Amino acid sequence: MTGEILVVVPTYGQFDYARRTVCSLLKYTPDSGRAPKYIIIDDASEEWASIDWTSWPEAECRKLRFDEHAGLTRSWNAGLRIAVELSVRYTVCTNSDVLFSRNWYEPLIEALETDYDLVGPVTNAPGHAPWQSVTPFCHPFQPHLDDDSVQIDQVTSAIHKLAIGAIEAPINGFFMMAKTETWWRGAFDSENVFNPAFPLVGNEVELQRRWSLIGLRTGFVPRSYIFHYRSISRPDGLRGALGRGAYRRCN
Repeated sequence: MTGEILVVVPTYGQFDYARRTVCSLLKYTPDSGRAPKYIIIDDASEEWASIDWTSWPEAECRKLRFDEHAGLTRSWNAGLRIAVELSVRYTVCTNSDVLFSRNWYEPLIEALETDYDLVGPVTNAPGHAPWQSVTPFCHPFQPHLDDDSVQIDQVTSAIHKLAIGAIEAPINGFFMMAKTETWWRGAFDSENVFNPAFPLVGNEVELQRRWSLIGLRTGFVPRSYIFHYRSISRPDGLRGALGRGAYRRCN
């Protein structure tokens, strides 16, 4: 299992969203030398035994499941260890409630191959990183931000025309991409890239502060758009300021 991009998809329930994440990844990343690989890493979800994997685009996709709940950070760290094993050039640490869109990967790779070490896209739900909101970059087009494929295509068409590169700033942890070797150059220790003392909240903030101390640059890329439902595994995920821009499909 080799390739250029590995996407680490951590799950904790809500597998209907995770399936959408995988379907959009495979749809919008070309089947070429950059065809993505992905791994599902589950944090002891109760639903695991009842999942119908035959309804997924690749029933035999690589999966890893932990028997005891320990949080997102452990899953990302496990995925990054597997990225080394697979010798992939780039690794994405994301959430299981995102939708990939057309042309998502080229601008991110361009930034990683020039001036940046860790990058993220713009999104509908930037949380504590409001500068990652896609809305200002769509001006004068004012998009209706939801998970409808037509709406997402309109957004990606608008931002793909931008004559703007990456912008240096801290990024939200819902989607982070770096070269695999860079993840481990900035590792917390020999076994973990992210600090295990931050099992869920603050893990990306701690990592970026630590990386800045060794001269690694972080930025977001306005020409790449990833839709984010936001915190679907947490009942309070849409409450308060951090839920700004979030969207949850009505079932």
